[in-house]
Amino acid sequence: MKKSTLTLSLCTACALLCAQDASFKFEPQKKLIKFGWDAPTPSHILQYFDEIEKNMTPYDGMGIAFNSSTHRKEREHGNHAYAAGSAAMFFSDWKWERSFFTKEIEQLKEANAKFKYLKYNFINTNSMAALKNRFDWFDDKTWDAITSNFALMAAIARETGCKGLNIDIENYERQTFLFNPGMGHSYAETWDKVRQRGREFITAIAKEYPDIVIHTFFWLDQNYGSADGVTSPYVKSEKWIMGLTLPFINGIYDALPETVTIVEGMESSGYRANCPDDYQAIIARRTKKSQWLIDPKNHEKFQRRTQLGMATYLDRYIVTSPKSIWYISNDPVKNLELLKQNLTCAIAAADEYAWTWGEARSWYTWNYINWMKKACDAVQRPGPLWEDALPGITQAMVYAKNPQKYYQGIIKKGEFEKNLIRNPKFNDTKAVEVNGTLPPEATFIKAASPWGCWQPKESTGTFSVAQRQGRSGANVAKFQAVSQGCILQAPPFSQDGVYFIRARVKTAGTMVPALSIGWTDDQGRWNFWGHNMSAAFKKELEDGWKEATMLITKEHFPPEAKGISIQIGVKSEGKPTDVCLVDEVEFYNLNDK
Repeated sequence: MKKSTLTLSLCTACALLCAQDASFKFEPQKKLIKFGWDAPTPSHILQYFDEIEKNMTPYDGMGIAFNSSTHRKEREHGNHAYAAGSAAMFFSDWKWERSFFTKEIEQLKEANAKFKYLKYNFINTNSMAALKNRFDWFDDKTWDAITSNFALMAAIARETGCKGLNIDIENYERQTFLFNPGMGHSYAETWDKVRQRGREFITAIAKEYPDIVIHTFFWLDQNYGSADGVTSPYVKSEKWIMGLTLPFINGIYDALPETVTIVEGMESSGYRANCPDDYQAIIARRTKKSQWLIDPKNHEKFQRRTQLGMATYLDRYIVTSPKSIWYISNDPVKNLELLKQNLTCAIAAADEYAWTWGEARSWYTWNYINWMKKACDAVQRPGPLWEDALPGITQAMVYAKNPQKYYQGIIKKGEFEKNLIRNPKFNDTKAVEVNGTLPPEATFIKAASPWGCWQPKESTGTFSVAQRQGRSGANVAKFQAVSQGCILQAPPFSQDGVYFIRARVKTAGTMVPALSIGWTDDQGRWNFWGHNMSAAFKKELEDGWKEATMLITKEHFPPEAKGISIQIGVKSEGKPTDVCLVDEVEFYNLNDK
């Protein structure tokens, strides 16, 4: 074999191997998760199931309060009484059994099986210490109870069809993660022990639910003040109230399996973001700060197994007191537009899971009591539902998460503004009519103005307007013996619009029709061919008619396009029996109000 041939063969083989081995990671479908004061128990979900499904259409899941109805810890150590489960202080020596939750397990199984779209649910957990200011990381008995309880919650999440656990590591004045020299151990000893506990913590959870998703409100971001790349975070964390989360989180990554996903919720920065640039700044800050907070040996694992989540604080948009740090305005329309913008940015910034937190209003029947009721009453907006407090919030959130779904909702209602197609029913033929009838010599261009038509030289068919042959007795555009061709029109177009096109056809012979769009530049030149779109006439209507529709949103527009062309095209064998009738053509800007 010649050297050149051998070289070419090797190059070809390498190219084939590279192509075969290529593996591309695609962005997951975005999910929006609801958390808040109104976290429902399994029994509450079943009691108000229809209302929850009806009202929570923007969401894909929620945080669930999974509490035992049979086992309760009475008041001690100055703490209030609480049930085993989500309402408990998880960092305690009270060890639970599965039998504590028999009823709740069956209820949650039933709810998750019934949900049509709320498929990404998380059992709420926390890191609150039962002994305030006195949590002992060296107490093996207590730590055994803690890991056992978290493992039990993970096992129940898996059994009941939940996506995973939500772990809230906020301080809540319990000082779980503040180094306490009064506990009898040095800072260095405590740091090493807490990192060990992190390893034990995630190992216990992953054993029960190997592919669990762990959603968090805060994660590394509580330690950004300790990360400047100059002074060791180890040194800075000694007196920081959340400082011991750093060895705990690093311990988790020491033992984190490749099947577990952690969602970093970015609560504080997400709540305060106010414009698109703020969300980009969150991403950049996270990228920079994280490298100083994770042990270098775990950098790659952190990148692989940690997703950026993004938070939105709903109450910010209904606060009515100018004294509140969350106050925006008393104009609900203005606030709604800002929420729509910010939630759109939050979902775009999130790797997979974005989430909202709500307090003063709910998405379903909920009984606020005590201090929560007082906080709700202090907000001078209608209630008790979010839709009452901020009319239009549901659809604004649907838009933010999925603009296609939002506009499909508008289309489904059928409430459109002006049809931008001129002469859409081909009825404007008076200029060429003779005694109310179109003469045979009337060309399509004259009879259907401003519609145009086109076919190549090798196609010798005809275009005409056929009177009263439409679905409702209107005129139609008629193709006959056209082997290839189209009728077309250029309606008004703006880059700010979102457009819905609908057309109906009836064919005979070998005619195959298609609805298409093309784009023109500022000189009227056909350009941007890679952005052309088409849709088949698939929907069956009465009497042999078929319908095609198309939704065109911003991501479909060529950035430099100045015009759009609507086309109904056909292909056939070009026989006289090959006929296509085109009924009313519609083109709406869904952003017109």
